Amino acid sequence: MMIETSSVVPIIPMKPLAEGKTRLARELTKEHRAELVAGMLWRVINAIRGASIEMFWVIGGDDRVRALTRNMDGLWLEEMGSNLNDTLTKAFDRAFREGDSV
Repeated sequence: MMIETSSVVPIIPMKPLAEGKTRLARELTKEHRAELVAGMLWRVINAIRGASIEMFWVIGGDDRVRALTRNMDGLWLEEMGSNLNDTLTKAFDRAFREGDSV
């Protein structure tokens, strides 16, 4: 079954950038990890856009995540739940209410 890409909304959950990739804390400073995570988010968003998907949502993160999302024409949303699973469940519910596939 083919799904129209205009009805697909990728959902990208994020932590604040400096809280990502903590396993690399012995190798990279908090600032370097933040840059790494920002670069990874940028690549994911570009892959989504390369697939001709018009809209994407980024949930959570920090001011830099919000700015990057908005600069790349995505929708940034505040954290929706108490943990990752709760956040994703609420995001899926919202997307389905709005008539999108996730």
